[in-house]
Amino acid sequence: MRNLFVGGMLLIFSSTALAHVGAVGVVKERMESMKAMGAAMKQIKAMIKGRDDFVPERVKELARAIADLSGTALNRVFPPGSNFEPSQAKPAIWGNWQVFKDLAVSMERQALQLAADAATSGAVEKTYQELSKTCKSCHRKFRLKKKRR
Repeated sequence: MRNLFVGGMLLIFSSTALAHVGAVGVVKERMESMKAMGAAMKQIKAMIKGRDDFVPERVKELARAIADLSGTALNRVFPPGSNFEPSQAKPAIWGNWQVFKDLAVSMERQALQLAADAATSGAVEKTYQELSKTCKSCHRKFRLKKKRR
């Protein structure tokens, strides 16, 4: 199943390649990680909202993938000095590093809880909402607004 997820994420990456034009090194790596987490969140949301069949094992797999990309893994792809184009990272990340680190750890914890709650759709929805709020909070504080094309 994990290989299926990785294959699906590669397909998403290829379709978002234009958004990553010019991205190299750690900036490219983190942009791809963020896209993968976003895609996983969208898939879980579709299951919660009934647009896709609710498959507990798939929710668990997607949530674990989010957890794997958050926490210390997320912090690792934001080294000082890595907010060059086409990065959407605000300099505030490095000025408020502890807040950023705490949000990344919270995200990992919530994603692991989401994986644990996968068997219970009601619990999944509540945990998903908490995780989504953490993502949005981090984006508000630390991500530049996307440029419209």
